[in-house]
Amino acid sequence: FKGGKGVATGLGAFLYLAPKAVLISLAVFIATVAATGFVSLGSLLASAVILPCLYFFAEPTWKLLLACFVVVMIWIKHYENIGRLLKGHEKSFKKKKVNV
Repeated sequence: FKGGKGVATGLGAFLYLAPKAVLISLAVFIATVAATGFVSLGSLLASAVILPCLYFFAEPTWKLLLACFVVVMIWIKHYENIGRLLKGHEKSFKKKKVNV
């Protein structure tokens, strides 16, 4: 286990600051991972969803700015994962079917 600590820390902080937005973001993460098997894709989409959620729930500007910073950091840290996703080389939890 080597990844996810930054996303988990951001999740914990925003769970305290904006729980409704985090619950929606968490649902996006779970649905994405369940559908694709890619944790990195789930993290990226969940982080992107939190910004419009914060806006929708009329959170203060400082929370939006903090979230922007956290989201940018998450996307920067996932740079290599994005490359692997685009090339089709990212590791997935879903097992590939074997043709017999």
